[in-house]
Amino acid sequence: MRLIGILLLAVLVVGCDDSKIKFSEPQPKKVKMIEKIPNNLIGDYTLCSDTSIIGHFDKEYPFKKEKDMKLNAENIVQITNKGFYNKIKGEITLEFKKSDSLFRTYESKKMMFDTLVDEYYNHPNYTYDITFFNDTSITFKFSLVDTMFYVSKKNIIKIYKGDPYLNINYGVNKWLVFQIKKNKNGTLFFNSITKSDDYVLRRIMKLNNENYTADSLTPSKKSFSQFIKMEGFERGIKLQKVK
Repeated sequence: MRLIGILLLAVLVVGCDDSKIKFSEPQPKKVKMIEKIPNNLIGDYTLCSDTSIIGHFDKEYPFKKEKDMKLNAENIVQITNKGFYNKIKGEITLEFKKSDSLFRTYESKKMMFDTLVDEYYNHPNYTYDITFFNDTSITFKFSLVDTMFYVSKKNIIKIYKGDPYLNINYGVNKWLVFQIKKNKNGTLFFNSITKSDDYVLRRIMKLNNENYTADSLTPSKKSFSQFIKMEGFERGIKLQKVK
């Protein structure tokens, strides 16, 4: 059934993104961590795209383009001194075939929303109500807050050449790194690393006689700086500050 296929696709998108470089320690190396997110980032932001909602620092979900999902919601990313919070509020309608017996009971209909949220978001707090359902569709009114990043021992922020770098620990010697850039007009970018970036950084490290493994990298500050100069972190999600 198509809806189950979409949910399975979500698992693949969230859990099996091989395009990310895994670092063995926070980046950039030999740059001190800071305890608070810079004041110039604080505020509320919306996606510049009106066809998607944000999932994480490197993910947008184009729900409005899916036949079986119709979303009408406001999506705000709130940044404070301590964290990044993804806030979504509105309605979502899921459609399915009349023959799909899995969704005939009220409890199984509720489970659809729980499953959907759990597959797309890491640390969500949410509430929802079923406002409509029949044999072929169900509509949920919901409010969701997902903690994208909260400054801690496992979520480290560093500033290098004026740009914040968010380091997220997800295992022993395993870190994901995201670059945050802000323009004077209030436009904010969540920049992440692609497979081509991975190749470039490995080439830089090889030229600088630095060792690396297939699973993770530990570039020197010099290599990381050269990587940035070559416009690493090429994948970006664009947001605009709410006035």
